[in-house]
Amino acid sequence: MIRIILIVVLAVVGGLAYAWYSSQTLPDWYQAPVHTSSSAPAAQSNAQQSTRTYQQTPQSRAVEQLTDTINKQGIGAFLGSKFAGVMRGQLELSETEFNALMIASLQADPDGRKLLSVSDALNAQIRQGELELGVILDLNKVAQLDKRAHEAVAQVRDALPFLDQSKMAIAVTGQPVARNGEIGFTDDFTVTIGSIPLSSSLLSQLGVPVHKARSASLELKYLTVNSVTLAPQAIQLGVLPRF
Repeated sequence: MIRIILIVVLAVVGGLAYAWYSSQTLPDWYQAPVHTSSSAPAAQSNAQQSTRTYQQTPQSRAVEQLTDTINKQGIGAFLGSKFAGVMRGQLELSETEFNALMIASLQADPDGRKLLSVSDALNAQIRQGELELGVILDLNKVAQLDKRAHEAVAQVRDALPFLDQSKMAIAVTGQPVARNGEIGFTDDFTVTIGSIPLSSSLLSQLGVPVHKARSASLELKYLTVNSVTLAPQAIQLGVLPRF
């Protein structure tokens, strides 16, 4: 998944004169840390050692608290609070609950932990009838994954020589679907890098392996997902329990 993201980034920044500015645009749900004293470098170093390096919004604080609860009590305990609905094959989650369940599920998966290790923040939200999954990548962390990732990040920085920060926002937006018991997107999704939106068809023309992105999906721990429906500020899932 990380390599697919980097391929998309390289395809976008190559030859785009305005990519330098647009790629640095960060979403409104993310608030980068602000250092106001002479001890800022030390503060930044401490922040980088933490699992959270950004200023929290009320939404992100609620997600973190619920994720902590899920990790301490187990996802099963969280789903147990919705036992009646799950046994009927129905599960409705608020955006906060979906974010917490998504992060807890990623933490339980080797590939998910790799994504979390190079991300400053993740966020899922419903926007204009579509689901948006966003991530703030830390290119410094990505470069440390392996040799190929290091070379890919070097290419990004060569293409954007004036890049003055290591953070880059990537978002995938589209209609969610159930795929093999997990959550994926329909084929006509959009990828946004900073403020640059790219349709899946354009990505394909740029040489991005869209078929790999189309087959990517999110597993929700203890659940087999049979259907996905978006409601205002809520996600309704048709599920089977996998306790």
